[in-house]
Amino acid sequence: MAERALDEPPSRFSERDIEFLDHLLQDMFGLGLKLEYCLLVLDEAPAQARVGMEDVVSGLEGMVDPIRAQILKLGRSRNLSQESTDKDRHV
Repeated sequence: MAERALDEPPSRFSERDIEFLDHLLQDMFGLGLKLEYCLLVLDEAPAQARVGMEDVVSGLEGMVDPIRAQILKLGRSRNLSQESTDKDRHV
């Protein structure tokens, strides 16, 4: 299976795909920073830490649908590309 992966052409991401991934990473980094802050204030301000953690949970939940949509989009794009390649081989 690893050999097959080496034989496949590299994935090509559009500029929009790369921007989406960059935005996603920035959001995840921001949520990580917020969690670190929550840990720092947890003992002294548990209510504030709780609100921050709830924000993080909400932020993570908000990422699920856009990520799922991107995965489906990339899967459809790959399937179309594979179908095109298969047709070219049969011509």
